[in-house]
Amino acid sequence: MADHTQPPGGTMGKIATFLFDRATGKATTSVHETAESVNHAAASADKLAHALHEVSVATHGAMPAVNNGLSTLQHANAALHQATNTVNKTAHSFDHALQTLQKLQKH
Repeated sequence: MADHTQPPGGTMGKIATFLFDRATGKATTSVHETAESVNHAAASADKLAHALHEVSVATHGAMPAVNNGLSTLQHANAALHQATNTVNKTAHSFDHALQTLQKLQKH
């Protein structure tokens, strides 16, 4: 019966087995490190997704106030335009009245 506990090929077989085991061990370590890095990246992505969700919720909550402020500014802008028109009409009326007074003074 063949002895399966010893690598074939004597010393060369032992060296080959040693190198194979070492390479396999390094590859296994590399795979474990890669998996650990992937898990770390996934955890970071989860944290980022949670933070973005919180920003989204906060932004959504702030939108009514922003819209209300914008509406108030639009109303104020319309009121300013109306006031400007009134001031211009009043100035025009004063000009007209002044011209009329000047004509009356000349006569």
